[in-house]
Amino acid sequence: MTNWDENEVVEGPELSELEQFALLFHQDFALESTDFHEAARQRISELSLEQRTNLRAQMGAFVSDHEGDLAQLRQDWLEMGAGYWPRDPNDGLTLLRDFIEML
Repeated sequence: MTNWDENEVVEGPELSELEQFALLFHQDFALESTDFHEAARQRISELSLEQRTNLRAQMGAFVSDHEGDLAQLRQDWLEMGAGYWPRDPNDGLTLLRDFIEML
């Protein structure tokens, strides 16, 4: 029988900058804030230059890879842990492009 601590924390795979950013917009985000741009600005201000550079590259590639399929863009964004996506798919794409500009 193996001894194990039931309170032991097991680390999962390291999240990319993009995945970490997407998690900012979790399912309870709207309870904490309603201004997505302000939340993004706040998070971006906390990142190092290297992290911002990586996030800009990752988000740019993500948007570029999905521009022809907004439904897949939404699905993949939500699968990264985000709990928010605008009702209008074009607004979601615009929002991600705005985030890229902030970086």
